[in-house]
Amino acid sequence: MTQMTITLDLEDYAKPSEIRKILKNIKGVARVSTQNKTLSSTKKQVDDKEWLSMIDKLQNSVNPSDIDWNDERTRYIMGER
Repeated sequence: MTQMTITLDLEDYAKPSEIRKILKNIKGVARVSTQNKTLSSTKKQVDDKEWLSMIDKLQNSVNPSDIDWNDERTRYIMGER
């Protein structure tokens, strides 16, 4: 089992309840739990420019053949009906 930690910056108007629903619907997710911690704005774990750079590198790095389009949760998340 692999465990992942996601940190939300609520200053960007993130909706934790919506993100939690999405994570629960991802195939293979066993449990979603929350832990509230306050991070000061000076202690952000990843600099904004570094974050954007990482996102740019992810563009076009997903192989569509790896996605299970037969799974109803995948279709829901991707907006297909």
